[in-house]
Amino acid sequence: MAAKKTDTPKTLSPVTLSPDPSPASGRGGQPTGEATAENAAAPPSDEIKADRLLVRSSVEGFRRGGRAWSKAETEVSAADFTAEQLRQIMAEPRLTVQKTED
Repeated sequence: MAAKKTDTPKTLSPVTLSPDPSPASGRGGQPTGEATAENAAAPPSDEIKADRLLVRSSVEGFRRGGRAWSKAETEVSAADFTAEQLRQIMAEPRLTVQKTED
């Protein structure tokens, strides 16, 4: 009698999906550090002089600077973000940002 051939499942490589494949974020949703027209327009983080930011997203749940943003205006403290996160938020064309002072 011949041995019965069994199908063994193939192992698939893990795939990482990017939540935001925007050109500003580079491959895999991670910043590339490359200068682009979008991030070149943002002021250096030491020039962002504000205590509070009023942020509104054009896309509900859009993520930038370590958090999700709403279409409704959201007031946040600038001190809650790193200099790099502030740069990303200010450079993002999907976000409308107003700087305010306390």
